[in-house]
Amino acid sequence: MDWLKNIKETLNLDKIVAPVNNARRYYQMLENLMDLVNDSKVSNSVKDMVSGLGTILKSQPNIMSINHFLNHWLLRIDPENQPIVIKELLEVFHERWKNVDRKTAHTAYTNFDFHEKTIIFHGADKSIESFVELMAVNQKKIDIIQTMAKPAINSRHQATEFATHTFGLQIINAEAAGNFLAKADALVIPASIIMRDEFVAPIGTYLLAAACKGLNKPLFIFGDTRKILSKKYFPESVFDSLIGESAKPPGEVWKGAPKNAVVFNQYIEIVPNEFVTHFMLENNAFTPEQITEQVDKVLITKLF
Repeated sequence: MDWLKNIKETLNLDKIVAPVNNARRYYQMLENLMDLVNDSKVSNSVKDMVSGLGTILKSQPNIMSINHFLNHWLLRIDPENQPIVIKELLEVFHERWKNVDRKTAHTAYTNFDFHEKTIIFHGADKSIESFVELMAVNQKKIDIIQTMAKPAINSRHQATEFATHTFGLQIINAEAAGNFLAKADALVIPASIIMRDEFVAPIGTYLLAAACKGLNKPLFIFGDTRKILSKKYFPESVFDSLIGESAKPPGEVWKGAPKNAVVFNQYIEIVPNEFVTHFMLENNAFTPEQITEQVDKVLITKLF
């Protein structure tokens, strides 16, 4: 393959990776992934991934771009019924990031005093569940307000986990969160992507974040360094595919809407970092200004 020959010359892994077998394994992994483009059995999401990888290999072939792309793609993929090369990547990925959610929870617990506070959780994430569990284990008291942010099944699962503790628990529809915010002490939201000036979070976050700013309430965004995304490492088409979302059923908004009406159904949205008090990552808590300054320093550089 001409592209593989060019990649070997461009990346020059044989000189920067020890032992050399790691470089050969890396080349083989790339070749196996690109072969999936001709596999009729793979899902459209895998084909989209291969297409994006192919664009990077042809236009910006460097270790940071490739690993950065694979990292974000593996965060999104459904592990069921995947080809062996994808399963092997997922095994490495999950082993590398084992317990990262607990580390993010520990950052929040050790850096800020949430004892006897009322907290609104908008969205669901393992790091949030770990944080609430950590509060319970250390016999701290919090009152929880869980919104039914989309997808509601994830919010319900998280609320069910919260109910196993003795904390006060209220469950509200997402549209009511603004009213409850005035009585709460803090808002906690998980981010799926964190960028230099923006982050991606559950739909409804923008309005709640703006309300926090107006009410002078702290907004804490939970994430980890897997979710850091830098625009400079990707062609525009690849970047857009990473921050976008697949189409959601319009019938969830209005089943039987007028034929001349365009119905939008979003689960996520992009929000300015300026609304955020701190981003909670597994290694530290960062202000928006620190994220802007250090976003490129926390990217993943290890080979898969």
